[in-house]
Amino acid sequence: MSESLANFSTASTGVQDSGGFRLLELTREAAVQLTAWRSGELPAVPTEWWDGRVRLSAELLTTKAVAAGAGVSYGHRYRTAEPTSLGLIGIGYGFGLPRCAGGAASVAVTVGEERVLVPIVGRVAMNAAVLDLGSIRPETGSLVEVIGPATSLTEWTRWTDMSAEALIAGLANLVETRILDIERLGARAPEAGLPEAGASAAGEPAAGSAGPIVEVDTDALAANIALMRERVAPSQLWAVVKADAYGHDLDIVIPVMLAGGIEGFAVADLATAARVRKLAPDARILAWMLGSGADFRAAIAAGVELGVTDLDVYRRVVDAAAELGQPTQIHLSIDTGLHRDGFLYSSFAEHIPQFASDTEARRIRVMGSFTHLAETTYESDSEQLARFADVIASLDAAGLVGEGFLRHAQASAASYTREDGRLDLVRIGAFLYGVAPGDGIGPQELGLRPVMTVTAPVVTTNLNLDGASATAIGIGSSHGVLEWAAGRTSLMLGGERRAILRVEANRTFVEAGDGDALGQRAVLVGNPGRADTPNAPVLQELQDAMDTIGEEITCRIDPALPRVSLP
Repeated sequence: MSESLANFSTASTGVQDSGGFRLLELTREAAVQLTAWRSGELPAVPTEWWDGRVRLSAELLTTKAVAAGAGVSYGHRYRTAEPTSLGLIGIGYGFGLPRCAGGAASVAVTVGEERVLVPIVGRVAMNAAVLDLGSIRPETGSLVEVIGPATSLTEWTRWTDMSAEALIAGLANLVETRILDIERLGARAPEAGLPEAGASAAGEPAAGSAGPIVEVDTDALAANIALMRERVAPSQLWAVVKADAYGHDLDIVIPVMLAGGIEGFAVADLATAARVRKLAPDARILAWMLGSGADFRAAIAAGVELGVTDLDVYRRVVDAAAELGQPTQIHLSIDTGLHRDGFLYSSFAEHIPQFASDTEARRIRVMGSFTHLAETTYESDSEQLARFADVIASLDAAGLVGEGFLRHAQASAASYTREDGRLDLVRIGAFLYGVAPGDGIGPQELGLRPVMTVTAPVVTTNLNLDGASATAIGIGSSHGVLEWAAGRTSLMLGGERRAILRVEANRTFVEAGDGDALGQRAVLVGNPGRADTPNAPVLQELQDAMDTIGEEITCRIDPALPRVSLP
């Protein structure tokens, strides 16, 4: 390994990574209770008990002023009622923040000595959530209290219809956790910077355990790659592998993707970019969520291309390149209507002279430009593509569109159906893993094959659960199974579908069957096209029943559970 790569791998770990600072804090008493609940040694406590014993903080990455009527995030389920400022915090469902928090939950933002409650708006994304800040102007890089004294866990259980323990466990599985040797948390937000190392609240399964297992079907992954490469050709296909490849394990999927001809990798943060670089030393990598903790010099030295989303990030990237004595490779992110990250389309032109000057001075090399489509309607996406074309024309007129310049706008669903938006490359995540968009559209309708199968053993039979005969499966909400599954979904056991009756910490209760036996494996999600899982539920079925998306289901599965490559 080269010295620059080794430095990059070291620099890009810890809670303050390039995707922003995020930290879960538990009092010692809360950590003990959570651990005992996970193991089944103690029952859940009243929700109010947790208030004052848990705090979740996340970094405010960027802010921007928008006009009234601006649609926010995918589908534009939220529109601003008046001119306002939007803020982006570096935490989403890929870190255990429930996707349903968008439009329901509030967080506390600090402005001077004052703490102001503001709503999470639009759909929560994998790595970020949007806030409507109104007239307040908090500093970027400051910490936002997501859960804490001002936004209690009791309120979060109401906003998300989840138990306190399941909320905390889902976060602790995916967010760095600090355990504090105090009885109660104060109202003061934690200082920015890396915390001292502490014990993790997440439990580790025993080595060689026959407990829950996540199977990753590499043949299915290879088939999906081939299908999508053919579908989008001649555009390049870059694989989106953020959130540990959507929960599928980078170590398993990266070699398959390289063998399948993937031309580059798109990640959110530099911590993930460092892992990808170790697995794919010669591949092109793009990272675009760049918070205050980003080590740009190490990333530049490792050849990572940086997605520049605002002027502050741009200046820090240029300064790092100057210190290193080599130009940094950047992609300019343009907000054409998603209203999340990126330079606003309406004011982007004023920055072009600076980009041209820094290019001439060999501080930067503009490798491409990108936007994100809101996927609201065909017509609104067409308007976004037209705005993006205007930006590219302006860059071209300034001499910034050189040979090999890459224009990219589309992700999985849009690139599958819409040829005119594929441009020079597409960024595909969900469809490579066989995750279909839902709303009745499953992978089979698209020619995709589900990649993830989650199985767990029968641990108890012949139970009486509220008057019903039940069987217990050894996986539960502490492993990332959504409690919403109860009463809405089913799993496969003994080749038959069994309705899910209840989800507890480490057990999921289902309708009993005559042949249920200890150790028999149930399939929570899988591929019904496989001979050994002929009646398995697919993600599309589960996500539709629980009003979420397949990506949230796969990302929530505890990373401590073993991932097994099949075949």
